[in-house]
Amino acid sequence: MSASIRERTPEAASADIKNSRQSGDITPFNTTLLTCGMVESIEKACKSLKHAGTEAVPPMKNGSGMGCSCFISGVNMTPNLPFEGTIKVHTDGSITLFTGASDIGQGSNTVLAQIAAEGLGVGLEDIRVIAADTAITPLEAGSYSSRVTVMSGTAVKAAAHEVRMAFLEVAAHMLEASIDDIELRDKRAFVRGSPDRGVTYSELVRYAYSKSRLPITGKGTFYPKDEGIGRPWVPKERGDDLTPNYSFGTAVAEVNVDRETGQIKVLKSTHAHDCGFAINPMSVEGQIEGSGVGGQGFALYEGLFYERGSVLNPSFLNYYVPTSLDAPGPSDTTSIIVETLDPKGPYGAKEAGEGTMISPGPAIANAFFAATGLEIRELPITPDKVISALEDSDENA
Repeated sequence: MSASIRERTPEAASADIKNSRQSGDITPFNTTLLTCGMVESIEKACKSLKHAGTEAVPPMKNGSGMGCSCFISGVNMTPNLPFEGTIKVHTDGSITLFTGASDIGQGSNTVLAQIAAEGLGVGLEDIRVIAADTAITPLEAGSYSSRVTVMSGTAVKAAAHEVRMAFLEVAAHMLEASIDDIELRDKRAFVRGSPDRGVTYSELVRYAYSKSRLPITGKGTFYPKDEGIGRPWVPKERGDDLTPNYSFGTAVAEVNVDRETGQIKVLKSTHAHDCGFAINPMSVEGQIEGSGVGGQGFALYEGLFYERGSVLNPSFLNYYVPTSLDAPGPSDTTSIIVETLDPKGPYGAKEAGEGTMISPGPAIANAFFAATGLEIRELPITPDKVISALEDSDENA
């Protein structure tokens, strides 16, 4: 989708999305997209960038463009290795979550702890996380392909459910009620409709250990194969898929093109991302912002250059990545969370890590086209390519 989005309205943008993916569409692998927020992401991204289309003083030229993306929520890279989560409730009431998932800065420890806390009816502060300790945690293959929240999170949710059922059974015995009538919430177990008839979480744990004298633990497992997902990258047969679910997103960018130097500067950017359910909205916004700048990097700067088989820019001294000076400022960057509640993710979640990196490339390329009328179809769009395209255009004018 190219051309300018100057003074776009959601109604005008809808004319451009007739070919968008929709919930219920069938993928090439003959599976159904249960949720798809692409249309909503397009409408919200276009609506949010009301200030697009500012004028520039020659030889500068401004333009706005849009790009869309779709991304996996994890790939079955290790078909024989499950995702596991174990939760142990200690005699003092403290709770430990054991997971093989690696928190490499994306905040997975917090998200997995939130999933466990939600399932047990306790607070986030009550969950201690031990992650990626190969001596005591379940084995996982690593944090990549945007799969931790969906796959590891599903395992943790199952572990929490097992512990929850144990609590419900104990609470039903203590309160002389049916398990179906017991609620666990706010560190209490109580009879539905009679909140005064209940016990505290500490009382529940003490009673459980005094009667059973067995550790209260829960183990959850997620096998991608059980979800109809084929072997790595290549589904075994139609009806298999690469991933449990897909995220969708839209980026809108306004750029300034210096026709004398060939420099392109991103002035403003908006990213709308369908992450299913945002378990931790602040973390999702951070992922969107960071990945958006990463997408700007491969759109404008990041390229390997060779001469006679030798890499000319083998280090970060001359392999350029965007810094805070290159990215739009906080007031010129907008992150929009689109929620679609996918049934295959824990509490409706989908990926929110790498998908946002895809759409800035086409958005910036389309913005360059809107500013100059020229198309450059190879990333990164470096100053030398811009100057060459402008010279060719002048020669052919």
